[in-house]
Amino acid sequence: MPEDFTRIFASTGIKATITDSDYNGGWVPIVGDQAPDTPDFNAVMNEQDRKLAELNDRSANLVTSSDIPDADATLTAAQLIGGEFTITPTAARTLTTDTAANIIAELTGSVDNSNFEFTIINSGVFDATLVEGAGVTLVGSMIVNGAATFRFRRLTSSSASVTRLNYVHNQKMIVVDQKASGTAGGTITGTGWRTRDLNFVIYNNIVGASLLNDVITLPLGKYQVSLSAPINGANRHKVKLTNIDDTIDYIGTSESSVGSTTRSFLDCVFSILSEKNFKVFHYSQSTVANSGFGLQSSFGVDEIYTQISIEKIG
Repeated sequence: MPEDFTRIFASTGIKATITDSDYNGGWVPIVGDQAPDTPDFNAVMNEQDRKLAELNDRSANLVTSSDIPDADATLTAAQLIGGEFTITPTAARTLTTDTAANIIAELTGSVDNSNFEFTIINSGVFDATLVEGAGVTLVGSMIVNGAATFRFRRLTSSSASVTRLNYVHNQKMIVVDQKASGTAGGTITGTGWRTRDLNFVIYNNIVGASLLNDVITLPLGKYQVSLSAPINGANRHKVKLTNIDDTIDYIGTSESSVGSTTRSFLDCVFSILSEKNFKVFHYSQSTVANSGFGLQSSFGVDEIYTQISIEKIG
């Protein structure tokens, strides 16, 4: 007959308060050479049973994987405990936890501070947001556009917290315009959008992403992009990133480079529902031959001009 781990010794009996140092030292620091009295004995046995109950609870709630329909949903207590969920939203979705009371009731033999973890994987391009059920307090960002792990912790018999533990963003591509030492950035012709050179991939682990002939190709997904590019002596200027398949522009900062070199910066977030191609363009007020796209340093190492960092976040 299996053991009943829900039974906690002296759960309604009289228990003493035993400090960490006394507990670590065993019975002698507590009662000397005498036999323990009932409150002391109850306290020790109660703590042992509570630990066993939590271990049993954790072992009983192993991870199960399931797909969530593409819709707003409530994650039931049975689903949440040890769960791993995958959703592919075609629009922003809300995922609501069950109530704290229901989840705690499902945690057989749980005590205050009992906890478990669950993971939500968003493989689409729209956000999935975790929302609290009654009695649940949320801690940290609950917007999931990648993968996120959460810890549920029982606070009382009817209240609990859900804390975000991690946020996985590990697909990245870094592309630059890299030229040999002493080579200027190139000629910028004023009053028009001119293509920036992109010729070297520093790092890329985005599956399906590539660079060819100044064009960056990205697969379906949600992306966060940071870009900067210099202009030398061409007065006012601005950079942009363009989805050349759909003619969508992401615009950089307005800058001026009168008698100097300055950079235009761009930060943006976008989603694409299929593979798309992107180019970087720059507009300047004036024409500058040879070094308009950047003045060389000639320090014996490669010259770096345009820089773009792309992170896949969904």
